[in-house]
Amino acid sequence: MNFFEAVERRRSIRKFSEDAVPTDVMQRALDAACLAPNSSNIQAWNFYWVRNSEKKSKLVQFCFGQSAARTAQELL
Repeated sequence: MNFFEAVERRRSIRKFSEDAVPTDVMQRALDAACLAPNSSNIQAWNFYWVRNSEKKSKLVQFCFGQSAARTAQELL
């Protein structure tokens, strides 16, 4: 698949299943996120993996109650 095919096939997911995300999949996603290019290689980001339902509820509020945040099994 070339770049333009990837762009044309891209889809946003706004509703998620209730299936739990396996820990190894989340860890691989975090590892991949750390490899993302950034300005001057300063890696000025922080990643938080939220699995606690109470903390997730508070985070959903900060996302203005968006259904994508509310229905996601894991927030990253």
